[in-house]
Amino acid sequence: MLVLVTNDDGIDSLATIKLAFSLKDLGYEVILAAPSRDWSGSGKALGSMSSVRIHRKDDINCIDAYSVNAPPAAIVALFIDIMGFDVDVVVSGINYGPNLGFHDILTSGTIGAALEAAFRGVLGVSISSYCFRSDGVCIDYAVNYSKRIIEFMFDLRNIPFNVVSINIPKPPPRGVKFVKPSPILPKLEGIAEPANNGTIVKVKAKNHAEIYKEESDEYDGGALIKGFITMTPIMVGPRGLSIPLEEALNSMNIKELERRIGSIPTNKPL
Repeated sequence: MLVLVTNDDGIDSLATIKLAFSLKDLGYEVILAAPSRDWSGSGKALGSMSSVRIHRKDDINCIDAYSVNAPPAAIVALFIDIMGFDVDVVVSGINYGPNLGFHDILTSGTIGAALEAAFRGVLGVSISSYCFRSDGVCIDYAVNYSKRIIEFMFDLRNIPFNVVSINIPKPPPRGVKFVKPSPILPKLEGIAEPANNGTIVKVKAKNHAEIYKEESDEYDGGALIKGFITMTPIMVGPRGLSIPLEEALNSMNIKELERRIGSIPTNKPL
């Protein structure tokens, strides 16, 4: 099985590199192809793609890795359509910070790569986390949770969705929930300051705990801040997008997945 690992944070993201190695350790053939710079918030943007530069990254040992000057969705399209890789699954992430609700489905570059995969008949797995770049312990656990979820999904047959958006809380998780995307539309907050011949706008980072504090755990935002790993199934195609939640619940043994994840010790760093 050939797994294409990408992200929207850039080729040097430690979380993505660790995830790629963890999948290789499971025995999968892995290609790591990610943007040469941060493309967060790019959604499913493809860019002009008139002249895309792809560089082999020889400093990432034992992984077939590429740096690409394009957003993540474009990377998926290029590697499947033009580069000729027979990709079975696209895994996008692990993103620093959650991606929640319909709003982020449409704006996240992490989810955008998974959507692009689905349009090409390839399963797209988007993984986001409540980890900061500097929180190495959180990242290690997120990688281990992700690895076990992905391995569990690869063992399934007849999955009733072609994209899944996964969000991982700080350890330890309370369990796993299949959930609907939140309908909440987060508003931007910040300040606009005058500058030479223009204006500088400084946007505050989202406070997810505040935004989703009143939300039911039937939705991804409410479930994540309550400590659950959230999985939102998405079916995309020429006729649009749907959330086959009931079908996903009927097709997956959540208790078995929780058993696998629950075997990761959380009382000491990895």
